Amino acid sequence: MASRPTVSLASLFLIACASSPQPAGPARSDPAGAARSPAPRSPDAETQAARAAAAAGLRGLAERGEVERAGVVVLDPRSGRLLAAVGLGPEGDAEPFRSAPTGSTFKAVTIAAALDAGLDPARRFPGAALDGVRDWRPEPWQDARTTLVRSSNVGATHIFDAVGGAPLGAAATALGFDRTWRVGERETDPPAFPSDWLGAPGRDAAAHGGEASLVHLAVAFGALANDGERVAPTLAGGGEHERVVSPEAAARTMAFLADATGPEGTGARAASPALRVAGKTGTAHLGEGPERRWVALFVGAAPAEEARWVVAVRVIGRAEASGGAVAAPVFRDVVEHLRRSSAASQGGAAG
Repeated sequence: MASRPTVSLASLFLIACASSPQPAGPARSDPAGAARSPAPRSPDAETQAARAAAAAGLRGLAERGEVERAGVVVLDPRSGRLLAAVGLGPEGDAEPFRSAPTGSTFKAVTIAAALDAGLDPARRFPGAALDGVRDWRPEPWQDARTTLVRSSNVGATHIFDAVGGAPLGAAATALGFDRTWRVGERETDPPAFPSDWLGAPGRDAAAHGGEASLVHLAVAFGALANDGERVAPTLAGGGEHERVVSPEAAARTMAFLADATGPEGTGARAASPALRVAGKTGTAHLGEGPERRWVALFVGAAPAEEARWVVAVRVIGRAEASGGAVAAPVFRDVVEHLRRSSAASQGGAAG
């Protein structure tokens, strides 16, 4: 079977040059804390900047000859405006709409659902292997925070056992993992998650997730970053708002995700030198044998408080790769590009 084409430097250059704006939408109003962030630019300028940032983030992958597919989504979590959806590989810019394993990025949903179901965030669970579930770096104890910071499969499994599958299934549905999203002329692939969240499939999904597009992941993390309100993705903004997670559970989950980008977290390489960010790594596989591919993901928000951008990154290729090593630096590069572009548009220093 012929191998899939790899990413070339020329293709990245063309993507960077083809950053055409999406249809304009209504101007947004800043939240009460806007004094800590630059004022928003016009919709067209913001879209152009986001597409340029996404292309710049992917440009660094050109040197990785084993990269076959990659995508970046940039979403405004407050309005639901899809600022950029850029892809590499056979699907082009449709790549972010294609489904692939979510890996451990879904643990953010597990923790938010468990907190909403009444889980005490201080409750500790044994870190030893559980029913064949192991962590790559075992710890004596796990809790909700360390489950995200260390990406603990054992912790996620214990938490599922503690609260049951019903809250997780309800949260997955509320966050949009049971439906397709149509944005402009493109529609996402349907996600693939358990139909029965109460049994073994739901227990496995609590730690390892299912399959979904980058748009699905950006919308879900956007809800967490938007105080628990999910906003339907659109090109122009102004998508339908729906309360899907309590503000308290969303805020605590975001705090844990911010810690996950600190020195002890699997997302340390996503950290920005100028902004506090929050996010989650993911690593998974596609196929078996000669067709086996590594899937590296990072989904996060910047700034961690009063987020302006949610950025979802996925890289698929033959070479062994993890979300922390491959996707997290792309997230950092995209966020840095967005930050510098925003500061320049306001006539301020990039910092």
